[in-house]
Amino acid sequence: MTDSILDKALEFLGRPSESGAEADGDNTVNNAIVHNNKRNVVDSAVEAPPTIKKNPLRVTNNYEQLAENALLQANLELASDFPELIFQDGGVARVIEWLESVDGVALDIETYGTAKRKENRSKEALSLVRGNIRLVQLSAGSTSYMLDAALLSTEAVRTVLDRLAKLGRPLYLHNAIFDLPRLLHRYGVDLIDEDIRDTMILSRLLRAGQWDQETKEDGSVYPSPKRHGIAEVLFREIGIKIPKDTDHRWEKPLTTDRLRYASDDVAHLESLYHDLLAKVKKDGLLPAYKVIRSVYPIYMRQQARGVPFDAGLYNEMYGKLEEALEVLESRLREHVPEHPDEDGEWVWRNYNKPENKCGRNGILRALALAGTPLPNTQKNTRLVYIRKYEGAPFLTALDQYLKYADLAGNTRGWLDLYYEGGRLYPNVQFFSQVTGRSAYQGPPLQNFMKDIDLPGLEKKSFRDCIRAPEGHQIVKADYSAQELRILAHVTGDERLIGAFLAQAQGGKDPHLLVGEKIAGKELEKGTEEGKAFRKAGKRVNYGFSYGAGWKTYRDSVYKDTAELISEKQAKQEKWAFEEAWPEVHTWQQAFGDRAGHEPEAWYTTSFLGRRRYVGRSKDGRPNYCDRLNGPIQQGGADQLYMALSKMLDDPLPGVHVIITTHDEIVLECPREIADEAKGWLVHHMGEAIRETIGEELATKDCAEVTVGSSWGN
Repeated sequence: MTDSILDKALEFLGRPSESGAEADGDNTVNNAIVHNNKRNVVDSAVEAPPTIKKNPLRVTNNYEQLAENALLQANLELASDFPELIFQDGGVARVIEWLESVDGVALDIETYGTAKRKENRSKEALSLVRGNIRLVQLSAGSTSYMLDAALLSTEAVRTVLDRLAKLGRPLYLHNAIFDLPRLLHRYGVDLIDEDIRDTMILSRLLRAGQWDQETKEDGSVYPSPKRHGIAEVLFREIGIKIPKDTDHRWEKPLTTDRLRYASDDVAHLESLYHDLLAKVKKDGLLPAYKVIRSVYPIYMRQQARGVPFDAGLYNEMYGKLEEALEVLESRLREHVPEHPDEDGEWVWRNYNKPENKCGRNGILRALALAGTPLPNTQKNTRLVYIRKYEGAPFLTALDQYLKYADLAGNTRGWLDLYYEGGRLYPNVQFFSQVTGRSAYQGPPLQNFMKDIDLPGLEKKSFRDCIRAPEGHQIVKADYSAQELRILAHVTGDERLIGAFLAQAQGGKDPHLLVGEKIAGKELEKGTEEGKAFRKAGKRVNYGFSYGAGWKTYRDSVYKDTAELISEKQAKQEKWAFEEAWPEVHTWQQAFGDRAGHEPEAWYTTSFLGRRRYVGRSKDGRPNYCDRLNGPIQQGGADQLYMALSKMLDDPLPGVHVIITTHDEIVLECPREIADEAKGWLVHHMGEAIRETIGEELATKDCAEVTVGSSWGN
């Protein structure tokens, strides 16, 4: 390193340069973070809490080693163009003084992973426990400060955030559920209960289901759902265009492009928020926004708290899964035909077409050579052809292998990416679905296979690994036939409403009643015949609730079960549904079939007044089935959020919401209050039913609750 770079580094550190001249840079430090510059500037003078990890980019010990650090050198060269880039503790006082002068602050963070492979590095960057924070951006007015967490001490960054919390300023973010739990995890500063103003939530509420017209490379135009990334939302709503992204290599030295990208992420958030809020008010969506905003902290705390996780059981189950896969693979090798190419080797999960060069080692080619050609390797296709080629050993072995190879892929690496201190931290995607529901990624909790049919894993699920710690229990409740109840209310079908009332008194449920229409006779509850036709009735109720025709229904049955029912049976089952619930059928014809000219034809409205725009059918009209399922599935999300809001208004100390999936709420609580939590949860879920679809349908069995040691138990 040149002497000039070394002198500049020493000047920033507040130490005399080698020439003996005193550094004239401002080295004033806030009293709360008095820091000894003889220690490395990236080490904290105060011992960090044991749960806070050190930044892997930091260097240690002497000044020359620090000055030679590539991160510091890059920042020194950028400092004149970016005076708001803060990478020495002495600059923190300036940030705090600025915070005290502004009325609101936009906030964002940039995270990174350290893996060598890009795919793994991206997963690490998104992980709460494996991701590292490189920048913390704060913006108000025309000023955007960027705190370089790789070079600042932990205590310096913590002090800025702590001051921000104490000031109580409104905070503007885009996807706060990513930023705030990670700041809490890394620095121990809790901003979750502040006045959070999230532009992504507003965009998802305002534009739910709306489509853009995008152009392909060949010039053709195709519809695409509106996206909610910061660049798309800024341009769409207020006409500000920023670069969509950089290389996101935040573990590397900062560059002009990276800093401009980081600044753009926060500079316009306050203006964007007020623009979106005005549009939400204009469209009558403010009541919905208030409820959604009220429950947002529950989901941010889910992200910050994670779920209790039995790592030992997970390792045991995953080990048995791998053992079973080895057995299944050995069966494959017993029956697979010899590869026709001298240097060829079959790749079990290569699904390319045999006629393509990249498919020469693929499984479709192997199947064809085995005398069981398949058009594709989808699950339903495999099942149909297993029946067609009865006794085909290679195809049968392949079906079993692929089924559990997918499960292994979905459950691989949880401990590496998402586990810490006895808890798993999946990424919570709040209000992310077009219906308004929330979901999870990495891992996707809502998609866990419930029953595994393998030696040593019979009737088990990876849900069993979400296990309460000693002295605690899991309380789980879900709405019973939630969508059918909403359908009964929306359509006013007296027979369907009556079926739920009868069921609550011990009578036949809606599925068995439809099963009787299929059977053409009365059926007894609990008998083998009754169970079989009830199962068929359940399939019919959910298959035809959203307006499917008999052809679509038959295709759906085939896709789900590989059972190819006849045209006559599909028509008969459609008739059974219409006969059982005549007012549902009338509503479907009236509500679903819109020409597209009516102002309200292109969206459906939920109980809270949320709008969901529906897709276009081939003839350009609003999609028939989307219009029918819109108010039902939106209503289900509303009921869940309303129940959570009521729980917030009537808190039960010691109880934490750890999961919500579809129609289900899962709690973690001390064992001694589990029964109280059970009653509390069911009460508020029932109240949400009463307020949305009425007393008649809020029967005592409208929410079913269980208490156990694990989510799967």
